[in-house]
Amino acid sequence: MVDAYLQGLDLPESALRLSSQVLYQVGNLSSVTILLVLEQWLAQEQSARSGKGLLSAFGPGFSAELLLMEGDG
Repeated sequence: MVDAYLQGLDLPESALRLSSQVLYQVGNLSSVTILLVLEQWLAQEQSARSGKGLLSAFGPGFSAELLLMEGDG
């Protein structure tokens, strides 16, 4: 799924580095995985910067959760 986002949105691999790291370290925990990625992202200094971000999680069967976040620094 990470590769599909990279290709579909024409993103550099660094844009989804945390997602890839969490999936490698703990595996796919379904929708819960996004909380682990968010925890890692919030722990970084750069999380305070302004801009937009998209959180997406896919569960079993076809369930999807999407959250658009915007920060002002």
